[in-house]
Amino acid sequence: MRNGINIRVVVLDLNGTLIERSSESPHLRSLVCEYIKDQCPGASPTSQYFQESGLPTKEFLNEYGLTHALYQEWCSERCDPSRFQMHAGTPGALIQLAQQYQLVLLSNSTRAFVERVVDSFGWSDILAYVGTAEDGYKPDTPAFSNALEAVGVPAEQAVGVGDRVAKDIMPLCTLGGYGLQIRWQFFFDTPRRLLAHDFTHWPRQQE
Repeated sequence: MRNGINIRVVVLDLNGTLIERSSESPHLRSLVCEYIKDQCPGASPTSQYFQESGLPTKEFLNEYGLTHALYQEWCSERCDPSRFQMHAGTPGALIQLAQQYQLVLLSNSTRAFVERVVDSFGWSDILAYVGTAEDGYKPDTPAFSNALEAVGVPAEQAVGVGDRVAKDIMPLCTLGGYGLQIRWQFFFDTPRRLLAHDFTHWPRQQE
């Protein structure tokens, strides 16, 4: 405990935090376009068009009347996680964090997709809990409270780490926890920042 703060759980985001966002990945952009062509005869989107649109994957699929959940089920059987970008320091940072805290992974992706990524990178043994879209959708606070209940730790002893404030951080701060906004390119610095309590967001009642 330091300065009255006792962090026991780190609640991690996946896309944009541990690995690149889906819309930033050339591999996933090409799969999105392949899926659209498969589901919408006559449609011919390109990876470059997807990139230039600036849309997140979910919104890009919606433009063609397709759902993100069904795409991810399809994608989970075809994606190659080894082609996702991740900072070279991320694996070591995760091991370091797992030695000091319980690690929770919360993602709005489907269980099939998340399990494919987690198994590919060998993260199963260091994660105390994995929550997916089937368990609760961020930014709804039950997605966070259910995860904390599963590991038996109150929100006051948890910190959310993610690239999006509204979805990854503020719900936990609302429950009384802390937040650290960080993108995947800088995740390697997470252990140092948590040890220093260099949070970007604090419990709502303290702001």
